[in-house]
Amino acid sequence: MPSAESQLALANASRIAGGRVLVVGFDTDVARALSPATVFYQSWRAYRSSADVDDVHFGPWFLSEQPYDMALVEMPKETERLRMALSMARASLVAGGRLVLIGRNDAGIKSAGRHLSEMTVFTDEIVGRALEVHSFPGVFAHGRIDEGTRRLLALLQVDSGARALDVGCGNGVIGGWLRKGGVSCDSCDVDALAVEAASRTAASAFASDVYSDVAGTYDVIVTNPPFHAGVRTTSAVAIRMIEGAPAHLESGGEMWLVANRFLDYLTPLREAFARVDVVHEDNKFRVYRTRR
Repeated sequence: MPSAESQLALANASRIAGGRVLVVGFDTDVARALSPATVFYQSWRAYRSSADVDDVHFGPWFLSEQPYDMALVEMPKETERLRMALSMARASLVAGGRLVLIGRNDAGIKSAGRHLSEMTVFTDEIVGRALEVHSFPGVFAHGRIDEGTRRLLALLQVDSGARALDVGCGNGVIGGWLRKGGVSCDSCDVDALAVEAASRTAASAFASDVYSDVAGTYDVIVTNPPFHAGVRTTSAVAIRMIEGAPAHLESGGEMWLVANRFLDYLTPLREAFARVDVVHEDNKFRVYRTRR
């Protein structure tokens, strides 16, 4: 059964039968019911699951030569991503077109309207090891280098000429830093905005749901994995990264991972790797170094 948000989207879209509709972020039930609506996702996972929808797109933002009569936007959980989604949707509408934002009361929908007039597509540049960082609202650690990433980079040892993968790359800081040290590094993320940011920061970034689109093997995998799904804390993605890493490492290859101290990844790491070392621990973070 479609979610409450999806049912509201369908009800709103039915008011302009015959008009062109852009759907941003909703599940495939809405996409199928509104066909031939145009559907846009920033999540590679959602895009791949909507392969049977005729007009479905994936990217950091949506551009169209022909404007739409209505844009239906499912409210993202992050305020900065909300601002970008609204700005993008508004730019896709005809003059007088309707923009409908749909979300839950307990997720802040009542105060979301104040973002409708803000233009927020911009790039931040942060210096870190002579590294120019491109960051977009809604991407992890927007406008800054995350403290955990700083811990990791202070300890990370990868030989020049090695092949590395930065999985769950965010804005590409790790990949860009490694490239500055002569390491050949690919970066991947499930989120289109992150892929776009990392492409500008580190180059050679691509969309992948963890390892879904990763080909070949590497000498080292490096990650500062996410541990939030909306407002919930979860280790599910990090565990997928850990469990799948050996298949994408050369014999003797290493995985470096930084995580908040309260997230204990020792058990899954020891199950996946022959050797696991905690190379740093303080009151906030642990940095792990493992060997296949």
